[in-house]
Amino acid sequence: MGKAFTLEEKRLIRERLLEVGEKFFIEKGLKKTGLQEITREVGIGLGSFYNFFETKEKLFLELLDIYNARIFVVQKKVLDNQIKVGKIDMEELVNVTFDTYKKMPGYMMIFERNEEYDYLLSKISEEEKNTILSKDKEVLAYFLGVLETQGYYVEKRGVEIVEGILQHMFIGLVNRYIIGPIEVVDEILKVNAKIIAKYLKKK
Repeated sequence: MGKAFTLEEKRLIRERLLEVGEKFFIEKGLKKTGLQEITREVGIGLGSFYNFFETKEKLFLELLDIYNARIFVVQKKVLDNQIKVGKIDMEELVNVTFDTYKKMPGYMMIFERNEEYDYLLSKISEEEKNTILSKDKEVLAYFLGVLETQGYYVEKRGVEIVEGILQHMFIGLVNRYIIGPIEVVDEILKVNAKIIAKYLKKK
């Protein structure tokens, strides 16, 4: 019979599983990371892992939620500051978003390596896939809603174009080593941010 953990122990173990899992995912990738590697470093038995997560992929999905939440906090802080000073700058918001992506190796790992992304999609449900794929649209819709309260809007066709540009920017970011020097990739991202900003209109 496995050890019964207290609520505080469960909280600490869950945090450690996320921390150690992230470390191994960054170092080895999701596919090659073994559950025993994670549980051994955390100091729990393999069977105890399943008290916290069904699979290592579920653990990674929780990390992905954490990354997205961190990105959203940064985005919201930028927009809130812009509203406070009365100067909306879509270009700055986009640039900050992509700068934040680059500072999250665990987030970038799954999208940089095609085999890792394909592996993840093969291991999760259709509902979980749709959640990943729809996240950017949901965030964009939220911020456009906030901007509308400030007297700004993007035409319907423009929203579709902005979504497309953002997707291409992200693809460019995760394939930056193929495109060229990081300075070139950064400049491409900034040019696209300027284009997106042009679609924001004042009522």
